[in-house]
Amino acid sequence: MFVLLVGCVILLLINRRQRRTIDELKTLLMRVKEDLSGETLLNHLRAELDNTTAHCRQQTVAVQAELTPEDMAVALRAQALKAELALAELQQTEPRIPWRQQIEHYLVLAQTVIDMMQARVDQATRTLTEVHQEELAGKAEIIANLEHETTAQQQQLANLKPLRDCLAEATNPNLSREDLEFQLHKALLGLCENFADSENLRELVYLIHEAFYAANQATTESTGDSTTPAATAPSPHSEN
Repeated sequence: MFVLLVGCVILLLINRRQRRTIDELKTLLMRVKEDLSGETLLNHLRAELDNTTAHCRQQTVAVQAELTPEDMAVALRAQALKAELALAELQQTEPRIPWRQQIEHYLVLAQTVIDMMQARVDQATRTLTEVHQEELAGKAEIIANLEHETTAQQQQLANLKPLRDCLAEATNPNLSREDLEFQLHKALLGLCENFADSENLRELVYLIHEAFYAANQATTESTGDSTTPAATAPSPHSEN
C-alpha cells in the first residue's frame, strides 16, 4: 500500500513537470512563431510609437516649422517609426518590396522637411522685403518732405527779393519817395506771403500804403503845388 502511494506521488510529480515543460515549449514556440512572422517587430514598433507620441507636447506629432528642437526631434522620430511600421506591415503580405516602395514613406517625410525649410526661407524673404519696403517708403517720405521744405524755402527767398531790391535802392538819390514807398510796399507784401493766415497783416500793409498816398496828396494840395500831379495809390488788386 505504501509503495502504491509513493508511486502515485511520483507519477503526479512527473506529470506536473511534464506540463510545465509543455507550457515552456508552447511559449518558446509562440515566440519563434512571432519572430518568424514579424509580429514581435511590429509590436516593438507600435510600443515605441506610442511612447514617442506620449512625449509629444503639441496637439499633433506632425512636423511643423515653428517647433522647438525637442518637439521637432519627437515629431521626426514619430514620423520615422510610422514609416518603419508601415513598411513592416507591408512586408507581412509582400516579402519582396521594390526599393522605391520601401522608401515611399520616407520620401513623404523628406518632402515635408524640404517644404518646411522652403517655407522658412520664403517667410524670411517676405519679412526682409516688407522691412525693405518700409525703409524705402520712410526714405521716400523723408525725401518728399525735404523737397517740400526746399521748395517752400526757395519761395520764401523769392518773396524776400522785393525787400532786397528795396534796400539796395534805398540809397539811390534819384529815387523818389513815391517809388521808394512803392518798392517797400511790395516788399512788405512779399513778407506777408511767408506767413500763413496773414490776411490781417496784408490789409494793414494796404492801409499804410493808401495812407501814405493820402498824406502825400494832402501835402501837395496844402502847398499849392499845381505843377506836380497828385500821386494816386495803385489798386491793391493790381499789385503782386
